[in-house]
Amino acid sequence: MARITSPNLQMQRITTSRGTEGRVNFSYRLRYGINDIEQNQWHRVHVTLWERDGSHRDHIYVRYNGTGLWLKRDAHGSDDFISYVDGRWVRPNGNSSTFVSDSRSFTPAQLHEESGNEEYYLHIAAHPWSGGNVEEYSAEDPLNF
Repeated sequence: MARITSPNLQMQRITTSRGTEGRVNFSYRLRYGINDIEQNQWHRVHVTLWERDGSHRDHIYVRYNGTGLWLKRDAHGSDDFISYVDGRWVRPNGNSSTFVSDSRSFTPAQLHEESGNEEYYLHIAAHPWSGGNVEEYSAEDPLNF
């Protein structure tokens, strides 16, 4: 079974023609198991951005419905779901892993940004075509508007 390693998040404040925005730079590696490689198994990877509220990070529960994704945080959780950042299909194509690196920009309103520092993190989930799933969280990264 595949596993997600090296999840990375870098939040960056940028100035564009639309004004000040927050850029989400992210990367991760999906490492495949022997069966994944032999069968060239497709995996649907979903990346979501969360803002930590409180002293600890919430646990995110994932349920799949075909290619769709349903997310739920702890019953007493307070972290804010910000956005679905990325979704893509990947497969081994004879390799032991796939490295993904990408970015996406958001307005301060889309980031639910208040004045001062906010702590963000990624939740990354991979769902093999044959069923099951693996998950990983990135380290937190602050952004100050």
